[in-house]
Amino acid sequence: GPDADPEEKEKLALEMLLVSNHPSLGQPGLWPALLIKMKLDPEEFVTKHLGNIFDRIITQRPMNKSSLNAVGVLSVLSPGRVLPQVISTISTSLENPALGQVTLEEFAIMKTPEGELYDKSILQSAQQDSLKKANMKRENKAYSFKEQIIELELKEEIKKKKGIKEEVQLTSKQKEMLNAQMEKESRTRKQLKELDDELESMLGLLDAVLKRNPPGLSQYIPALVGSFLPLLKSPLAAPRIKTPFLSLASCVMPAHLKTFGTLVSHVTLRLMKPECDLDESWCQEDLPTAVHRVVNLLHANTVPGRTSKGEVTGPVPLSAPAFSLVFPLLKMVLLETPNDSEEKEELLVKALQTITVHAQLRSSANNQSSLVDENGPELLPRTDMLLLLTKVIGTGSPRLQVLASNALTALCASSSGEDGCAYAEQEEIDVLLQALQSPCMNVRDAALRGLMELQMVLPTPDSDEKNGLNLLRRLWVVNFDREEEIRKLAERLWESMGLELQPDICSVLIKDVIHYEEAVRQAGAEALSKAVEQYRSQTRDVMTKLMEIYQEKLYRPPPVLDALGRVISESPPDQWEARCGIALALNKLSQHLDSSQVKPLFQFFVPDALNDRSPEVRKCMLDAALSALNTHGKDSVNSLLPVFEEFLKNAPNDASYDAVRQSVVILMGSLAKHLDKSDPKVKPIVAKLIAALSTPSQQVQESVAGCLPPLVPAIKEDAGGMIQKLMQLLLESDKYAERKGAAYGLAGLVKGLGILSLKQQEMMATLTDAIQDKKNFRRREGALFAFEMLCTMLGKLFEPYVVHVLPHLLLCFGDGNQYVREAADDCAKAVMSNLSAHGVKLVLPSLLAALEEESWRTKAGSVELLGAMAYCAPKQLSSCLPNIVPKLTEVLTDSHVKVQKAGQQALRQIGSVIRNPEILAIAPVLLDALTDPSRKTQKCLQTLLDTKFVHFIDAPSLALIMPIVQRAFQDRSTDTRKMAAQIIGNMYSLTDQKDLAPYLPSVTPGLKASLLDPVPEVRTVSAKALGAMVKGMGESCFEDLLPWLMETLTYEQSSVDRSGAAQGRNNWLCLPMELSSPSFLFTSSKTGTRLCMG
Repeated sequence: GPDADPEEKEKLALEMLLVSNHPSLGQPGLWPALLIKMKLDPEEFVTKHLGNIFDRIITQRPMNKSSLNAVGVLSVLSPGRVLPQVISTISTSLENPALGQVTLEEFAIMKTPEGELYDKSILQSAQQDSLKKANMKRENKAYSFKEQIIELELKEEIKKKKGIKEEVQLTSKQKEMLNAQMEKESRTRKQLKELDDELESMLGLLDAVLKRNPPGLSQYIPALVGSFLPLLKSPLAAPRIKTPFLSLASCVMPAHLKTFGTLVSHVTLRLMKPECDLDESWCQEDLPTAVHRVVNLLHANTVPGRTSKGEVTGPVPLSAPAFSLVFPLLKMVLLETPNDSEEKEELLVKALQTITVHAQLRSSANNQSSLVDENGPELLPRTDMLLLLTKVIGTGSPRLQVLASNALTALCASSSGEDGCAYAEQEEIDVLLQALQSPCMNVRDAALRGLMELQMVLPTPDSDEKNGLNLLRRLWVVNFDREEEIRKLAERLWESMGLELQPDICSVLIKDVIHYEEAVRQAGAEALSKAVEQYRSQTRDVMTKLMEIYQEKLYRPPPVLDALGRVISESPPDQWEARCGIALALNKLSQHLDSSQVKPLFQFFVPDALNDRSPEVRKCMLDAALSALNTHGKDSVNSLLPVFEEFLKNAPNDASYDAVRQSVVILMGSLAKHLDKSDPKVKPIVAKLIAALSTPSQQVQESVAGCLPPLVPAIKEDAGGMIQKLMQLLLESDKYAERKGAAYGLAGLVKGLGILSLKQQEMMATLTDAIQDKKNFRRREGALFAFEMLCTMLGKLFEPYVVHVLPHLLLCFGDGNQYVREAADDCAKAVMSNLSAHGVKLVLPSLLAALEEESWRTKAGSVELLGAMAYCAPKQLSSCLPNIVPKLTEVLTDSHVKVQKAGQQALRQIGSVIRNPEILAIAPVLLDALTDPSRKTQKCLQTLLDTKFVHFIDAPSLALIMPIVQRAFQDRSTDTRKMAAQIIGNMYSLTDQKDLAPYLPSVTPGLKASLLDPVPEVRTVSAKALGAMVKGMGESCFEDLLPWLMETLTYEQSSVDRSGAAQGRNNWLCLPMELSSPSFLFTSSKTGTRLCMG
């Protein structure tokens, strides 16, 4: 009755829970109704006794129908309390590692009935033994073993056909083995059965909840998807997981996409290749076709379009739980689809666009309920999305890289803690910090931009010591990245977060110095050096630690052998990367050493470090030693020279010491510049240096050439003889290394003697004769080597001679010998990369004039040289490219195929030095538009307009874009002209003004024509573009344009012209330029009615 004891009522209610949910009653609402009759609030009751109820239901095995029905009822009554507990129980059970470790063999054992053996190999071997032993006679001429065995096998076969079964007699040992195998299989079967029962119970529990679909269930679906997918590879779990996985779609997909959700789930299963049979009716369609269809449908149903006015229209994105269900499919498409055709790239682009749209989900501000907003970013699989996007940026084509970078930035913005956003988990931040160690520049750039978005939620050493220090370390290292743009970004983030170095960072940075990625090692070495600069007291400890780690990394344990001397396991791979990193760090740290630490460092270099087994490490160690000498050589001559002399005197005359000997000679050469020029030690050192030039190592030759100039004054009287000797080696030697070394030596001597020595020693005359020698290719190649090295070593000093070298260089591009052509390529790069602005002016006219020659070889040579101008210094690039690219586009229509090919290659070279990632992504489209303007221009302009620019547009990018835009202004199509005007208008906010200035004269006529276009829309866009140009470049660049506008305004023949001029003038007037107003007012008063019309 109603007056009964409350405790008794609650006890009774608990007892009735399972009884009232018995399947035979079939009334899910019975228990809540009974509670209401008993004057108990069902929701309050569930909240109060949840622990007790769960113990009764969940702990019983196997779970009966009543228990499952009870869970369904409870999940509807109090979803906020019941669902977290149910889903947590299910997830914990599904994440049992034992489920994923079940092998196919173990699963087959479980399927074999108890008492029956699965592995019958023991019985088969016993059978074979009995065959061999039965009545076998000794081998003689009448009976061979082979015939007897065939006869026995035949008898066995006859017995089988007649159905006679003969028990195989087992030996006691075989019986023992059989019993052991039976026991082993029985244990396996029992373990798997327990796992299977547990899994069945948990999935029954999930099914009971899914059937009732209580409010808020969908927010747990992402966690379930994460638990399900790994289990599809388990032969035990996959058959049971398949159906619940397919039923998730109906819980999260919107009503109009339920069927589509089922399709996505089936295609996901097919891509996963699970360890279970799939529904045949869903496997009829070819898998690649099905994937294309699903991605296209997903894109069409979730990615909003844009109207011409920029408004967003069309479909809306999925909720976060629904996206978490389709994300595995998108992930597999992006990781497993080879990007080998336009169609496949389009598929990958759509997959990325879908991810980008969902990365921009935001929670609604008026969401008052306690549940997480499903249309916000909290429930997105953000960590997995970040991992995927960083992988795509690192491995995808440039177009995919740009899209994935934008998606990553958008995703980080959704975890930034701003209004409507989630708060980034430490896992997400760790993915980005890991990405900062990627060898790919674009991944590091994207990760930094992502971290910029997350500033509000990033840990600092004060708020979270461990994670904060890790973030500090990663940002400090990336502050010294080899890419300037990344360094600037990192510095901005460092400053805006107000981070400061910590004293214990030096010891942590050593890990980055020995990192397996070269980019991290280089930045880590620089970062360690700067940290040590702040904490000078740690210099000695850091140096000692680096030398200790070097010895650790040098040791390579021998391979493990067995008793007979056979290799069981190979030696681990050589850790030369770590030793390279140590050399880089010593290189940077050498400047912070005090005088007492210099000698111990060189005793480490000679002979140990400079005799490393890896040539790469030896190279880095020599660079480090030279760097230390440059800093401390002058003060340490007297302490270091004996170290080197003693080594050369006592070193064994053995080939294994050759590398150290060469390095020590170079170090002595570098040290000798600090000796007095009358010192008798200098001459023998120079002789050793000249001898070392024949070493087949570019680094040795470069280092020797660098050592020679300061030593030349001491050997001036012998210089002529040396030059003659080197000249003979350069032009006559059969060995490539000797010729190349002689070129380095000559350049070093000339630098020491001064530019006049070229004339005094008649070097230019000799080299010019050699380059024209038609009979001997070695002389031509040697002369090109010499010109290349002279350009490299002398830089601007050699410029006056470049003009004389050019005609011969042009001929060598078309030389019949492959080696000469390669040398000409290298020489051209060296010439162009060392030209000053004046040098470009000297060289360019003769190259452009050569394009008018009749000889196709000369034309092709000058085209290749124009292409090599891509290697000019960035300052010179912006001044020369506006003249080069239009000429190269003309060459593309040349009558000779080889000239056309040279033109295409030259344009590709210019494309290869583009630094802007967005332009790099669409460079093929730009090159297509330059080579086939009539068909490809419109597509190219549209691509440019669709590209979202994050980085500045550099001079090589402009050189490819502007000729396309200039041509577009002359196109008949209204759309093309309008797009060209839009692009011109946008350019001025994205580029350096000095890079754009050379293009003004060629763009202005097209813009003027568009201002007077009959189509009003083209006039409007052109007028805006004009306003942007004047604002960006300043009025002084457009002195002729203002009078033209005024004249057109007063033009009586055409109202269209007056309208265009008026629009252009209005956009001009909107700018803060008071100077132009009086002339406008004066014209206004003169023109009267006509201006009103304009």
